[in-house]
Amino acid sequence: FLVTGIQAGNKQTEHEALFRTGEWDTLVTIIRENRIEGVIFLNGDRHHSEIFKHEESGVYPIYEFTSSPLTSIGVKIKTKNPEFNNPERITGVIHDSNYGKIRIVPSSQKTGTLDCFLETYDATGQLIWSITVNSDELKW
Repeated sequence: FLVTGIQAGNKQTEHEALFRTGEWDTLVTIIRENRIEGVIFLNGDRHHSEIFKHEESGVYPIYEFTSSPLTSIGVKIKTKNPEFNNPERITGVIHDSNYGKIRIVPSSQKTGTLDCFLETYDATGQLIWSITVNSDELKW
């Protein structure tokens, strides 16, 4: 897991993100050139939660899990903002109080692999979504 205080590969945001500073490209290059497997980005500070699946040239899909806010006020993405219909987002956007949970367990589908569950729960503990990423998807 690469944990950052701001989003990493969100190309649609007008807010701070590693993509806007060029650091995202540097990290993807490091992953690609060193053939680092299993990378998932974790971050927050957007006052909403969402999950991206970034398709970058010459590397496996890179997932990015943004989890916030549990205690702060949610901030909605305006419909006219290019970020509203971000094509790399694979979940809805959650603006209400919520929290993220990550579980890694042996896969029930394929021996020798792991399933990583990226989950978002509301403030009462009810599951909102669960995305499963199998370790085979994060390999060369």
